[in-house]
Amino acid sequence: RYFPDKYMEFDIGELPPGEVMQISWHGSPLFIRRFSEEEMEDERSTPNETLMDKSPVNISDAPNSKVLVVSARCTHLGCIPIPYIGKFNGWTCMCHGSIFDKWGRVR
Repeated sequence: RYFPDKYMEFDIGELPPGEVMQISWHGSPLFIRRFSEEEMEDERSTPNETLMDKSPVNISDAPNSKVLVVSARCTHLGCIPIPYIGKFNGWTCMCHGSIFDKWGRVR
């Protein structure tokens, strides 16, 4: 659903592949991650049986648009996880130890 009064644009042109930025959209924290080619290949080679959430992640193959935008609130208590920490190089919630992979999936 489109709400004109909530529309915002953010410049992610300087966000290099493999990096994450945090923004605030109407008071809600969001993570924006630009994937590198290596990360895209890692995702394609990840065995499905290792995933708790088997829903496919659809990222466009268009040049320079391999970008994921996810809520920066932990699904357990609403804390804000720390990026680049944990086994899957995604996010880890320091409040209680929830681990998310680079694609925002609980692992």
